Amino acid sequence: MNLQNIDNTTLQQLWQSIDRASAIIAFTPNGTILDANGNFLQAAGYTHSELIGQPLDTLRAGLCSEPSLPAILGRSRCRQAAARDL
Repeated sequence: MNLQNIDNTTLQQLWQSIDRASAIIAFTPNGTILDANGNFLQAAGYTHSELIGQPLDTLRAGLCSEPSLPAILGRSRCRQAAARDL
């Protein structure tokens, strides 16, 4: 698929499909959380207002204590976050 030749309506539909099917979080290069979609919020157990502006490392450490979420974040990242919290 050549994205350069797709009209804006089709691109918007593609993005909506990705958003419905994926857990998405956006953050700055320094790790400040900017946004998260509903799938991410539901999986993480947070509300939008609880996450925005928070550091990603804090979120990682909290999520890693949940049994199913290390698979989402990656086990090595969870171990790294836990080691920093010691």
